[in-house]
Amino acid sequence: MQQSLQSIISKNQFSLPAVCLLSIIIWLLCPTKDVATWEVPDYGLWYLLPESIQTGLTGRIIGLVITSVMVYAMVEFSNTLVLLRVSSRMLSTTLSMLMAICLCLHKFQPAHIAMLATLSSYLYLFSSYQKESPALNFSSHLFVSIMSLLCPKLLLFTIPLWLFQARLSSLGFRGFVATILAILTPYWFFFTFAVLEDRIDIFTDFFVKAFDIILPSASSLKESQIVAYVFVALTFIIGHVHFLITKAQDKLRQRTIYEVVTIHGLVVIAATFFMPHCFNLFLGLLIIDASIIGGRFWVVSDNRFTNNLFIFQMIMAGIVIALSINM
Repeated sequence: MQQSLQSIISKNQFSLPAVCLLSIIIWLLCPTKDVATWEVPDYGLWYLLPESIQTGLTGRIIGLVITSVMVYAMVEFSNTLVLLRVSSRMLSTTLSMLMAICLCLHKFQPAHIAMLATLSSYLYLFSSYQKESPALNFSSHLFVSIMSLLCPKLLLFTIPLWLFQARLSSLGFRGFVATILAILTPYWFFFTFAVLEDRIDIFTDFFVKAFDIILPSASSLKESQIVAYVFVALTFIIGHVHFLITKAQDKLRQRTIYEVVTIHGLVVIAATFFMPHCFNLFLGLLIIDASIIGGRFWVVSDNRFTNNLFIFQMIMAGIVIALSINM
């Protein structure tokens, strides 16, 4: 039987290096404008980083390096947790493809740190499945707390994280205490730094700005960002709908992990509407979830409709890149 294009790409081990090479070419050749200086209060300590590493070729190279680390981490993430029923690197391939078409994420910015922290948190979170391990609970919350130093309101993501740990049957009293310590640890180092530098005002201003209420406004968003977000959201939604229909085919452990990922993705989408000034950051977080649940869809589904949909998505990816260049 002749294999479909979807099956060839999703199950071929050479697809990932091919897509990565194409992504690097897009990353280095497609023109992207320098990102704005992240001055809004919701970006916490990011202002301490020099603007020179966020713009120009330096910012683009750093963004590419961090994305490469995430793609490799996704390979280890998928292999360690055995998320797919067949041998495939489609989760990493999907991540590489989505990052390539989102030109607004090519320069080094808070989204890269948040994505890497979320993926690391996921690894410890899902490794704790049916294990009341304070060490794993500590690690999963630690990365979220570190991420919140760049965007303080992301500390609210510890709430669903506790619910996820309860769903994974991994949260006991000792584990809960460990999560509290994990949340406090980065802030303890931050406070110590402020005291040693005699800059306690940095610490106090951080929390004052963290609780500033910024009314939702999408006036600063560009059409290219919205187009990219819609493409990523559709990838996530298609994978989510397919998962709801076919989740009985997965083992209980895999099914639980995918349920957590889909809920996290829905939380991210909702957060985007309430904090559009953090648009790029939430776009990056959604890419992580879309890569996992969307990658699963392309691997486990294989019929004429999904093959045509796969071809259509590849065409749309090219259109998104073309529109983003010209917007």
